Amino acid sequence: MNVNRLERVVYDLGVNRDAKQKFREDAARFLAGYNLTAEEQELITTFDVKKLAELGVSPLALMGYWIQVEPTRHMGTYMKRMQGET
Repeated sequence: MNVNRLERVVYDLGVNRDAKQKFREDAARFLAGYNLTAEEQELITTFDVKKLAELGVSPLALMGYWIQVEPTRHMGTYMKRMQGET
């Protein structure tokens, strides 16, 4: 796992409108530009914020990513995921 690449993706998705739009249109194509492994791509596309945080990705960046691109964007769900609930 490359925490720097993961954090860059999460940051970009949290702050960059163009990145968010491209991710929504075709996540695999968007993520290909970051040279992520299949496992890293899965963590991003499944919004596995708990695992990303455990790997060292900034919780603040994860919250921005969640709020901006996770389909429900519900903070209660985010908190449950961070606590290991599904």
